[in-house]
Amino acid sequence: EFFDCYWTKSYDMWHMMVDRVLEGQTAAKYAYANTLRTLGHDPALAGPMLDCWVELVLEEAVPFVDTYAVLEILRQHYTTGILTNGYIHLQRRKIEKYQLDEYVDFVVVSEEAGYHKPDRRVFESALNLAGQPLPEQVLFIGDNLETDIGGALGAGLTPVLIDTKNRTEPPEGVQEISQLAELLTLLGLNSN
Repeated sequence: EFFDCYWTKSYDMWHMMVDRVLEGQTAAKYAYANTLRTLGHDPALAGPMLDCWVELVLEEAVPFVDTYAVLEILRQHYTTGILTNGYIHLQRRKIEKYQLDEYVDFVVVSEEAGYHKPDRRVFESALNLAGQPLPEQVLFIGDNLETDIGGALGAGLTPVLIDTKNRTEPPEGVQEISQLAELLTLLGLNSN
């Protein structure tokens, strides 16, 4: 019951952030407060719950095993970046914790950009930071068919679906990889 209620409230608050009515951390806290209130619990527990959730996400969300090695090779040949949907307070902490910003040329967190995948404008923000290459010259690697693959296609980029658990069938014409290192083969780069 809690999670059903929470996902509904979280969805509503996410859209409040997307519409720039609320800042991300406030929206996330309101999602917990509204859930607790709806279920007859003290909404004052929302702050501690949010803090606990952030810590759990930071503990559980780990980069792919081959992330650092692949990024090192890619960065020798290409401009690389991270474009992620999410709340600034969480996404920036994840990126800092794993020092991913040291392996890429730029980072775009959707809340900071003011647009969220699949909106083409957030992809355009990333292209600007990448030095404004032609969109069709850019590979975008993502794991979500709607926000990543659909968004990249809508922005004119070439998407690559990464599906480590073979859960999804990519749209026709979209390359699929099951681990990041396969990207090196796709690009004709030697990982040795």
